[in-house]
Order: sequence, then C-alpha cells, then structure tokens
Amino acid sequence: MKKLQLIFSDSEGKNQRINPVIASHSLTAEEVQEMMRRLSELNLSVKEGVTLYAYPLGAKYIETTETVLF
Repeated sequence: MKKLQLIFSDSEGKNQRINPVIASHSLTAEEVQEMMRRLSELNLSVKEGVTLYAYPLGAKYIETTETVLF
C-alpha cells in the first residue's frame, strides 16, 4: 500500500503531518508542492489560535508491505 504524507510547520514552528486520501499515486514533486502551497494559503485548520498547516516543509510516499500468513 502506498500513502502520501505531507509535512508542514505550524505557526508556532512545530511539525504537523497529514495523510490525504488521494486517487493518484504518481503525483510529481511539483504538483504536490503546489497543492501544499495552496493549502497553506487557505488557513483552514486553526486550533486554539495556531494555524496547523502554515508552511509546507516536504512530502513523501510511504509504502507498506503486508504478508499474509494464512
């Protein structure tokens, strides 16, 4: 299984991660970076006065392998 993980810094400098459900597993770095930039500009996620996804830091695909035993 392949999942996309987005890493942001919040407005206090703490790292925040989000794993969006996506239809494509072949997004380019440029596409993801642009989407993260747009998401950070919306300021949608604010908790107790802290903007959670204020600054895009990076993104990565995480692959998980499952082995069925029986």
